[in-house]
This record gives sequence, C-alpha cells and structure tokens, in this order.
Amino acid sequence: MVAHPGISSPWPAHRGMAGLPTRGLSAYQRYGTVENRNLMIGISFIYPQTLWLLLLIPLTIVLALLGRRALNRARLWGGLALRSLLLLLIILALAGIQLRLPSNTLSAVFILDVSDSVPEAEQSRGEELVRQAVEAMPAGDKAAVVVFGEDSLVERLANEDSNLSRLTSVPVSTRTDIASALQLAMALFPDEGAKRLVLLSDGRENLSYALKQAELADLQGIDLQYIPLGETQNQVEVLVDTVEAPTDVREGQQFDLGITIQSSASVGATLRVFADGELIHTQELSLKQGSSRYTVPIEDPQPGFHRYRAQIVPDSDNRLQNNEASSFTVVHGPSSILIVEGTAGEGQNLSQALLAAKMAVTTIPPSALPATLPELARYDAIVLANVPASSLPNGVMDALPVYVRDLGKGLLMLGGEESFGAGGYLRTPIETAMPV
Repeated sequence: MVAHPGISSPWPAHRGMAGLPTRGLSAYQRYGTVENRNLMIGISFIYPQTLWLLLLIPLTIVLALLGRRALNRARLWGGLALRSLLLLLIILALAGIQLRLPSNTLSAVFILDVSDSVPEAEQSRGEELVRQAVEAMPAGDKAAVVVFGEDSLVERLANEDSNLSRLTSVPVSTRTDIASALQLAMALFPDEGAKRLVLLSDGRENLSYALKQAELADLQGIDLQYIPLGETQNQVEVLVDTVEAPTDVREGQQFDLGITIQSSASVGATLRVFADGELIHTQELSLKQGSSRYTVPIEDPQPGFHRYRAQIVPDSDNRLQNNEASSFTVVHGPSSILIVEGTAGEGQNLSQALLAAKMAVTTIPPSALPATLPELARYDAIVLANVPASSLPNGVMDALPVYVRDLGKGLLMLGGEESFGAGGYLRTPIETAMPV
C-alpha cells in the first residue's frame, strides 16, 4: 500500500498503521492535476477465474495435430487458427471482458472523521478543506463525501457539482471506525476514470483496522492520501475496550467481571467499577502499552437486572469519552424445585439437602401436579419420587417431555417399586425424556 515510500507514518504506532502519504492543504488546491489519472487503455474481467479455460486452446491444437487427416498444410493450420480464435472469443465472453478507454477524469471520495477524538475546530477545518478541494476540481471530475465516527454515512454521492453544502450527516461519534469508512467510500466510485481516497482524520481508530482496507484499495489502483486532523503525536489514549459479565447467574453465585483496557503508552491509571451506579471497586494500575486484562470478583449478587460499569481514569489522557464501558447481568432468585411424592415422606431426604443448598423446595402429591406448561415453567426442576405413572393427572405425561426439551428444565426420577419400568413408564413419553 505504500504509494510514497519514505514518508513517515501519521498513524499512532500502537495501531500498526504505516504507509499513508501525508498531505497538507496545498496538495488539494491542485486537485485537478492529472497525477494518477488513467491515460491508458485497460482490460479487466468480471469472472477472471474463467480464464483457466484458455488452456483448452493448446490442448485442442495438440489433439488436432495428433489426429490429423490427409489435409494440406494450409487447410490444416487455417482450420486450427479458426477454431482457436472461436474458442478464445467464447472464453473471453464467459470471463466478461471489459475494455477501459483512456480517461482524463478523476473521482475523489473525501472521508471526514467527526468522532469525539477530533476537536470541533479541527472538524470544521477538515470540512473547509473538503469544500475548497471540491470548488477547485476541474470540469468532468467528480467528488463524493463520507463522514464517519463509529458508523459511516454518505453525505454526497459522486457528482460534478463544484459547490458543497454544509455537512448535515451525524454519525455515532463515540468511537472511530476508519476501515468501515474506507470500505463505504470505495463503493461510491464510478467505473470510469482514476480514483482517489482522501482521508481526513486524527488516525486514532478503535474499531477494526484500516490498514487491510487501505491495502485493498491500493491493489485496486486507488490512490489513498491522508490529511491529519488535530494533534496526532505524543498523545496518550486509554480506553476501556470491553467489560465481560455472564448473562445469567443465580442469587449468591460469585462471578468475575472481565475488563480489557487498551493504552497507547505506559501510564498509571485508576480503575473504578460501579454496580447500578454505586462504586464497588477501586484499583490502582500501571498500564503497559497495548492491551491489558483485569478481573474483578462480584460477590453475593442480589436478584434483579444489574448494570456493571468499568471506568478507567489515567494520569494522562487527551480523550475521556471512551474511558468507560458497561455490561449487564440478570441475577435470578434461588432455584425452585418441585418434589412429587408417590407416598408421603418419599422425598424428605432430598428436600432437606436442597433446602440446605438454599433452594426453594415445594412438596406435593401426584394429584396436585400441574399439567400445563405455564404452571410447570415456574419450577427449575421436577422430581418424581417413586411416583407410579397411573397416578399422574391427565396431560402430565405429554407435558413433562416438552418441559424438559423445549424449556430446558430438569426432570429427576427417584428409584423405587413404583418408578421406571415397574411404575408403568415403559414406552411412554416420559421414558423418552429420561437419559436412561
């Protein structure tokens, strides 16, 4: 992708970007120059993989020579030439050959960074640079404009109008995704003429990686140039990349928050963790350049919906908008277990053990067992303690397999004289729901 070797990279070193040619305003006041324009006839193919069929031409010639008849040399080679030409034309048609005629026009897409890391004054300067460049373009050239932050929006499609209205698109500005902006901009080019991407940004991306997209543009013959906005040197940026927490936990179940922090340099910082807005953890950190991961234990969570927010406060950072991130967890109450006793006391020992594990236990006779899924769904597991199949209410035999299979609930059958096959469960729907 290095279009101009030897030019120092304007990209932050910790992002691994290099090779974009840096330009100032003067370079774009010469917008109409013919540098990098397409002044040669070119050939392209829609389906280049079809060109492998060209190998059939020499194969056809060899087979014809091996099986030639008593023909004079002129007729033999004339026929071979005609067949080869026809085969060549067919293959080129299948490959979708396209002829690009010489063009002295240039299509440019200006990509303006309006994320929070770019000061408003620099955003205004970038907009003015784009406006001056569009006003200076010669007749026949086209210009398009993309503005971006976390997402990318098309402000103007490629056209020859030399007047640029005030920019009105408002992308999400909390993060910077240069790669997606480049990808969108590349899709705006018309087929004819030379192509140029002009990126106006501070280069401080924190979503995806622009270098691969820039290399793809270079492979497609697109000239990519860069105008730095704001201060791009000697800056320290620290951000909370992710906060990871389990989606669902039980009341009293301890779990860990996983917090990933990105830093552009070695720096001291303070990590703060909030649960539903209340500070629950503070930790002094010595961050190294790159990615660092920390875990914070969460003990004895209470039932309900909880938001956990991690905030990093570095000793030095020029951008505070992305110094925090959040995650959400639903804490469910104690597991609810329904024990169905064939005779009173059959599930007493199990009930005591479950109560000791802080589970909610309900004990009922078979006649009280609900037969509808909404009623069964209130329980996390159902235990059949020596319950014969004949004592189950109507509908339960069909409802329990659905309760297990579709709702993901638990079904336990305790052994006894009235359980399993001896209890009449052989070849019943409940038998299919049991593991053995």
